[in-house]
Amino acid sequence: MPSCFRCGVPQRFLRSISITKATDESLSALLEERGIDVSQFGLGESKPISALVKEINEGSCRLEVERRSGSVVRYVEPIFVQLRYGNMVLIERARLQPNGKRRESRTLLAEKREPSDRGPFEAAIRAIWQKLNVEVHRDMDGFLHEKIEDVTFTDRRDSASYPGIPAVYLTHYVHVVVKENSPAEAAFKECGLPGCSEFETDEEKPSGTVKFTWRWMVIQEARISGVKGFPGGARRGSLQSLSSVATDDPGEGGARRGSLDSQIDDGAARRGSLASQV
Repeated sequence: MPSCFRCGVPQRFLRSISITKATDESLSALLEERGIDVSQFGLGESKPISALVKEINEGSCRLEVERRSGSVVRYVEPIFVQLRYGNMVLIERARLQPNGKRRESRTLLAEKREPSDRGPFEAAIRAIWQKLNVEVHRDMDGFLHEKIEDVTFTDRRDSASYPGIPAVYLTHYVHVVVKENSPAEAAFKECGLPGCSEFETDEEKPSGTVKFTWRWMVIQEARISGVKGFPGGARRGSLQSLSSVATDDPGEGGARRGSLDSQIDDGAARRGSLASQV
């Protein structure tokens, strides 16, 4: 069955909506034409139309149409990076927002795939650069992409953020290893290696500086304690989506697919088991 490279979902089930430099007015008009009441946006738990405009323009989501039902869906591609060193894995322990709000995270390194990312692995490399301030590349000695371990799941959920626009998540789990006594280990020296000590990083965003606290944790302990971002956690329904874990503003085609062939048909996709929350 032919698949779309960008989304991994059979092309005959989805059709992209072309939006260039959306504005509140242009997006509202487009959605109203398709029967979506945008007057409900910004009420209660929902987000204003400007938030969806921002997501579309920055490339962190896109709008698609289910061919048979004609329903508009919001498509998001979260990336969870399992960055390992020996029997340890990197965990985001907490983050401090520009407004001074601190939140305990307990998640693997996470990001959203953007249009400029050729695949999930490239998105993972970008996440390492943006959040850890470490520049790595595919061929770096001691930096290994364990592609055979990668997996992708799809999940479709009604959205409290944007009433009337269901959210479809194509969540990628990427596995990379930093080898001991390697140039890659040296590149991560400011990230607690080789002693696996706790460290902090800053990420500059339009809204200001986000400060992260990171720790290295034994992989099995991280799984058992409910750290977010492990594929097994997704199957148990214990994983939040990136929209609530990795952002507050908000493939590598050879990755082994989980429920990637889910058919989004008649407004109802066969669910993977990712408990996404918008």
